Amino acid sequence: MMTPLPDPSDCPNLLLAVEVIVTTESGKRIKGDVLFYAFGRTGNTDGLGLEALGIPTEADHVTDYCRRVGRARVSPAEWEYYMAFGMFRLVAIIQGIMARALQGNASNRNAIETGRQARPLAEQAWSQVEKLTARG
Repeated sequence: MMTPLPDPSDCPNLLLAVEVIVTTESGKRIKGDVLFYAFGRTGNTDGLGLEALGIPTEADHVTDYCRRVGRARVSPAEWEYYMAFGMFRLVAIIQGIMARALQGNASNRNAIETGRQARPLAEQAWSQVEKLTARG
């Protein structure tokens, strides 16, 4: 029996973090309104020393999640599927944001800009699906 991955709305740090505050090594605090996770690509974090700061890798997060919920490790193919599914789910959420923006009842002043991200993310998700289906 497979334990489902958490619902993204229950775990916003998997897809979206709000009011992110980062403290640099020098002690400078940088506040951001929103941090989006970039699905399907490898971040350019080389040389930033994230491991020394205790910031886990994506693989570490997946391993930790599986351990915490008591499930078997997720294969790379399963993880890629989950990522594509999560991207399409996020596209649906972003489409809703755009619809509310166009109706004039969005709760965020940046809703139009957020809504414009739906198509590029959908294209990226579809590219992920094509890679998965090409492998069989």
